[in-house]
Amino acid sequence: MKDFGYLERVPLRKAWADESREFTPWLLANADRLSAALDMDLDLHQAEHPVGNFSLDLIGEDATTGSRVIIENQLERSDHRHLGQLLTYAGGTQPAIIIWLADSFREEHVAALEWLNSNTRDDVSFFAVQIELFRIGDSQLAPHFTAVVRPNEWERAVKERSVKEVAPKKLLYREFWQELRDQISVSHPDWVNARKAPLQNWIAFPTGLRGVHYSAEFTNDGHLVTGISMNSRDALINLERYNLLQSHSEALATAFNLPVDWIGPHSTWSGFNIQTPRQANIENRNTWPDLVNWIISIQVNLRSLVKEHQFFTE
Repeated sequence: MKDFGYLERVPLRKAWADESREFTPWLLANADRLSAALDMDLDLHQAEHPVGNFSLDLIGEDATTGSRVIIENQLERSDHRHLGQLLTYAGGTQPAIIIWLADSFREEHVAALEWLNSNTRDDVSFFAVQIELFRIGDSQLAPHFTAVVRPNEWERAVKERSVKEVAPKKLLYREFWQELRDQISVSHPDWVNARKAPLQNWIAFPTGLRGVHYSAEFTNDGHLVTGISMNSRDALINLERYNLLQSHSEALATAFNLPVDWIGPHSTWSGFNIQTPRQANIENRNTWPDLVNWIISIQVNLRSLVKEHQFFTE
């Protein structure tokens, strides 16, 4: 007979005595754990983000869609005060994804978030996420996230299809990106957590570093491009990373095995793109398998180069 241990739940305060000084910085540095639980790729930028006279615990974005994300943390059972804070911060930041983390949730608060998901705009989503700590015997503490409330994606998809304002081309983009995601989930499952494809002409994947993404985009001039996007809120950081990559331009050209476009800073933001293009028409479905394979092959080479040279360290 095998000898099994017992899974023991540990109070959150055993690991994080202070929410703002210990837990919030930990989550900022370990967003991948929450990302996996929510099937997203969260890119968290800042802790204690000012909203008027108050401070929001965490703000960032969904790397896949660029949608703003806010997070309110609570290391105890949910209460009315934190629900009020969550809505106040949402009003001050205009997010698309609103996440409330707590030790546990009262039924009334679960019902409130479910009501909000059913009655707010389809591009705004509320999540209630329970965080727990476990260990077996004297093992390390293991954080575990569980989504208690999340949007009903199937119901929203039905509503979305019924909205005439959704352009047919956007639906094509989402279908193509879904095909790309499905293939990546089989061949390179460690590349991405998110399962939902975006309704837009571009997509991004995490690099493990805030403000840097692997990306692909259908351009207005009939091309598909893939490469690296640097979109930190700090323009100087973007420039330093861009210059670092330029110092390895020959190696990047080899990785792409195609001409490389060095783009930026953009007129509307301080970011840079380093990418390679090929002609593509999203409306020609017969070319999709080849385009998907092309993106993945370029990304394999690019990721290998980034790993070899250890680019983008904090």
